[in-house]
This record gives sequence, C-alpha cells and structure tokens, in this order.
Amino acid sequence: MAPKRLESDIDTTTRPRPPKRARIAQGGLPEEPVSSGANVLSQLWDRTLSKLEKLRDELAACYNEISDSPKHKLDDSRWHKLLYEVDGIFNGERCGAWSSIGTLPRSSCGEGSEPFGVADVWYMSMEELEGFCNAANPRPLDRPIVVPGQMSEKKGLRNIRLWLEKLHDRHANSSIDTQNYAGKSTSTGTKRIPTTKLHQSIETALGQQDRTITNERLPLNGLNLRDILDESIPEVLKLHRFGLLSSLLARGESGGILDMPAYTDSSAGKHRLRKPQDDVTNCRTFNLFAQRGSWSGPHTDVLGGTWVHNLGGYKAWYYVPNPTDEELQEYQRDGASWSPAEGRQKCIMLCPGDYLFMMPGCRVIHSPLTVEDCLMTGGMFWDDRAIPAILGHLAWVAQYPYVSNEPFPSEMPYVLETLKRFVKDTKDKQRFGVEPGLKAGKDFEKEVDRFVERIKELVKCKCGTGGCKKGCPCLEAGRACSPWCVSHAKGSGSMECRETK
Repeated sequence: MAPKRLESDIDTTTRPRPPKRARIAQGGLPEEPVSSGANVLSQLWDRTLSKLEKLRDELAACYNEISDSPKHKLDDSRWHKLLYEVDGIFNGERCGAWSSIGTLPRSSCGEGSEPFGVADVWYMSMEELEGFCNAANPRPLDRPIVVPGQMSEKKGLRNIRLWLEKLHDRHANSSIDTQNYAGKSTSTGTKRIPTTKLHQSIETALGQQDRTITNERLPLNGLNLRDILDESIPEVLKLHRFGLLSSLLARGESGGILDMPAYTDSSAGKHRLRKPQDDVTNCRTFNLFAQRGSWSGPHTDVLGGTWVHNLGGYKAWYYVPNPTDEELQEYQRDGASWSPAEGRQKCIMLCPGDYLFMMPGCRVIHSPLTVEDCLMTGGMFWDDRAIPAILGHLAWVAQYPYVSNEPFPSEMPYVLETLKRFVKDTKDKQRFGVEPGLKAGKDFEKEVDRFVERIKELVKCKCGTGGCKKGCPCLEAGRACSPWCVSHAKGSGSMECRETK
C-alpha cells in the first residue's frame, strides 16, 4: 500500500512539485470486495483488474526511480507530479475507488451493485436509455450514464490503426498539441509537435512487444483532435430534446444575432477554424487518443454536456460524484491541481465499445487515466430540459476559469444571444420542462435572460480600442474578446486580445 498522501497547499497560480516521501509500494491493490453475485461491477473487476495492477506497478516504478535520484532529469516535471497524483487514486479500499453501478429492473446490462436511485453511475442499453429519456415524467439526468458495448480488443486495435492512417492522409503537413509531460510542473503543459512525429511514435509503439512505461519513454496524449473518423452520433442523441446545441448553431449561421468575423487556422486541432463560432461547432464532434499511462488532471468541460464512444483500449474515467460545497470551493481555487480527499475519486472503467454520457448541466469533475492505448470519438450536446442548469454551469465556468482546461469560448455570446431568441420564439415552453401557462413561459424567458446577462457581465471586458489592459478578464483567461466587450460592442477593433504595452 502506498503511504498516505501529503496535504496539498496549492494556490491558483502554481503547480507545486511532488513532495519527497517514501518509495511507492508495488505489487497490487487492496483485496477485492466480496460480491454476492456476478453483478456489473464485479464483472468489470474480473475483466480489467490485471490491466490496472500492471499499470499501477509501472507508474510506481517510474516514481521511485525519480525520487531515488535527486538530480533526475524529470525531477519537478509534470510527469513527476502526474505520478504522485495518480498514486493517490489507488489508496484506500478497492470498492471505495470505484463507482457504484445502478441498472433498471430486468436490465439487459445485468444486476447493478447498488439500487438504481442511489448508485453513482447508471448502466443501460441504448434502447433502455432512449426509453428512459422519452418517458412522460422522466427522472432528472443527474449523473453519468454508461451504455456498455460489445467490441473485441482486436477490433479496437484495428480502429486505432485506421485512425492513424486517416490522420496521416489528412494532416501529414500539420502539427498537433500534446501533453508536455517532460516540462516543468509549473509550465502550461502543452507542446505542439508535427503530426508525422505523433503518427510515427504511435505506430512504432503499437509494433513493440514490450510496452512497459519508463521514464525514458513517456506516453503521448493528443489534445484538441478534430473528428476524422466520421462516426455517427449515438442514437439517443437523435432525440429532439438533445438537438438544442445544433439548432442554435444552425440559427447562428443562417442569420445570427451578432456578426461573426472570419479567420483561418492550419493546425490539426479542433479550434479556430474559419470563424470564432467554430470553437463550439467543432466541439460537437472530436477525437481523443492517448497512450497508456496518460493522465489529465481534474477538470470540467466548458459546454457541460459530453459523450464519448470508446473505439479501442481501456480508460479509467475518474470523477468526483456529488461534490460538496467545500470540495467545490477547493476546486474553484486549485483547478487541475486540486487533490480530492482519499477515496473521493470514483472510477468508471470504459472498455472497448462503451459509451459514456456526462449529462448537460451536471458538474462532472473528471480525471481520465489511460489504462491501455485508447481511441475515442465524442462530442458535446445540450438538453432542452436542462437549460437553466446549462446556463448555471456556463456562469460557473466563466466566474472560475480554473475549473476547466480550456478557456471560456469567445464565440459563446453568439450562441447565448441566439438561445434567448430561440426561447422567446418557441411557443410551447413545455418542451423545456416548463409548466403549462403563459405566466410560467414568461417567467422562464426572464430566467434565461437573467442567466445570460450574468454570464455577459462575467466575461466581457471594458478595455478601450487601444488594446486590453492588465486585469482584463479576457486577457487573464487566455480567450479572445467578444462582441459583448465594450470596444467591440461599438463595432471597432479586432477580436484578438492583446495586452497594451
């Protein structure tokens, strides 16, 4: 068992180096809890436990090597800190580190480990999920949902190779952002490399018999990957209630409330293509690829509704269910450097073929760990019946930029102004979960307007046309200015946010 982690004294501007401590113990996790039957959770343990133990031992060996060498080149690196943070998720009792699973009565997924109403995560078939969302009086979609798939590991490996071929064909002359694990722990954490280098490194690794993680061979984790797989969206997201984001973007393109300037970008990333609103448009679908051992610190997604489909490999999707007010305050302060209390990060193990839905408006603070090379496709979506929760989430991200690993979208004003008009133009407000009646509909319109105005006040800057000044919220958050900003509201200046000298 690894020694107890030290308390964190992280502030909002620095990422402290891992403290010196005893060597990490290798050789396995706590004993498996006794199961009363082959429920979904125990089946996951049977399928993935050996993979998780092997990864844990390799990461522990890497940490010990660095800690035993005072002048190691990776001392005080992001990799060193990653190893320290990942070790923390293996502490405590095994059952406490995994999400409890709930299933519907007579579900084709099998028996859950906890009653449906109290489980951390719900498991359903795609048909069950569609029926659940179409029910006359559905329960709130207030927790992660997994639709288990049926995909072999060989099929998953073929999918990864196909993705590599498409990446080379489409973006061989481009570059791509990756996690810079070798950089200092206080660095921004990203490094742009040629796409050909990423392709060659992954191809070489796939052909190696020995894939042991070492400090000489750090994993690659691609960031902001455009969707090149052209996979269809999950069937459940074709329901009318989940078409909100697509409808707003279509309205904006066909005659939006605000004029959108255009520009181009030659990178293989998912952002900054053609016009600012593509920052949201391209988030509707994207790809994820990471080699085993890759880890992303705690973060929430800006738009607040995410789906992913695992097309190959294994991913341990750690998250904090139902964060307390105290935990949220700590997270708002520390962001990706936040260290939840022992046992609070629960694992959702995603196997080949699995879908994961993090529902719109829910604050899902997650930290994915790649157990085996993993390729995913995914996207963002909004729900008609969760508009106040979605807007509340956006206001939270705007107020506390550290809670997300991406800046607040500079094009969001276009989307939210279109949302205001969309809500007003919709006569049947019951589609938004509003009670029947004219007064209830008008009250809902006012609620949406209040949320949008709050977000506007949080993200706009009051800098003049000469450039943004020190203390500018756009500049400090690393985002472009928006039409809500004072100078741009008058139609002057570029959207680029540049500090005045």
